[in-house]
Amino acid sequence: MADKLFCWLSLVLLAVWATGCTSVSSVSMMGTAECVADEEWEGVWSDGKDQVFHVKVKDAKKGSLGVAVVRWEEGGFKMRSFDAHIRKGEDHEFCNVRYKEVADKDDDVGKEVLDSYFWMLVKAREGLLLVYLPDAVEIGRLIEEGKLSGDKGDGNILLKGSQEDLTELVESSGSRILHWSEPLVLRKVSGL
Repeated sequence: MADKLFCWLSLVLLAVWATGCTSVSSVSMMGTAECVADEEWEGVWSDGKDQVFHVKVKDAKKGSLGVAVVRWEEGGFKMRSFDAHIRKGEDHEFCNVRYKEVADKDDDVGKEVLDSYFWMLVKAREGLLLVYLPDAVEIGRLIEEGKLSGDKGDGNILLKGSQEDLTELVESSGSRILHWSEPLVLRKVSGL
């Protein structure tokens, strides 16, 4: 049940779920500054397959978006919604979705067991939104070599470190730790 819910909570997880990849999250958001989310973000976006993303700008100055995803699954439409935050680094923009998981067993019911951000690098241009996911294999290798602080387990990687350090790492070695050759491509099909 938690794995299913996990897959629905963010663009990252939906893309990860669709591709069967390990998910990568961090203890803080990627990007060191707020990014203005202008009307270019707002509208209906499609992956051209079986899911549609409805995006509404909630607070343009803070880069806050409301997102609803409609997906065909098991013979019917399913919808999930969440908040996303656009932040910028030196050269890139990042989309972050906060994920909180609480225990649902025995004495720990309701106790928070995970609080992290799923993130992706995004490029919006002329009716296209290119979404670049983290390369979990490369990030896992860097963790094993001690070059990156984080935990690996159960198909998930949790990066640790400050927002500044993590953003600098992604931007300085982005060609190595992002799937540049396999972006999720969303096309804007209408404005809201």
